[in-house]
Amino acid sequence: MKTNIFLRIGKDGSKYKAVATTNPTQEPLRVGTYRGGRAIPTVYLSLSLEIPDEAFKPPNISASIRVPIEKLGTAVEVVDPMRVL
Repeated sequence: MKTNIFLRIGKDGSKYKAVATTNPTQEPLRVGTYRGGRAIPTVYLSLSLEIPDEAFKPPNISASIRVPIEKLGTAVEVVDPMRVL
């Protein structure tokens, strides 16, 4: 399977919100319900994925991305899904 995933990540104070779809949109994420909610600062990403058909058979795979702390100031822990099972 080959597809594009469109990811939007928004920040509202110290909280984050994320939405992923297969359709592109640059609409900002919103919080609250009053008149559609308040738009929050949003980052837009497009990920191109190529996943072999065998991956859709159990056990499913989990992918992780490591972001070096010196690059963004945020650490991401890589988890091996097979160790959890």
